[in-house]
Amino acid sequence: MCVNQYSVYLVLHHASIASGQLGSNASVHVWDAVTKKSLSILRGFHTGGVCSVNFSASGRMLLSVGLDDQHSVAVWRWQEGKELLDFSFSLFLVGVKQKHV
Repeated sequence: MCVNQYSVYLVLHHASIASGQLGSNASVHVWDAVTKKSLSILRGFHTGGVCSVNFSASGRMLLSVGLDDQHSVAVWRWQEGKELLDFSFSLFLVGVKQKHV
């Protein structure tokens, strides 16, 4: 049995709220903060869940970050339900030294 759950990461932009979903068929939902109605559901890119979402400064675009090994990133024109750009990357942290002054 597969259970999809919403992540606790929410972001508010004016009267819109975006939330990322956990699970194998993860999606991003954009809600009206006042009426609580769904404004957009963005599907088809993230395969292992969504750990972070954020609106652009203008509010016209939305960035989502996946929970997969490559931390896949998608940029959406959420009001149209269209993915504009996506990319993946892996970060390898070799070492960090803290300097004390």
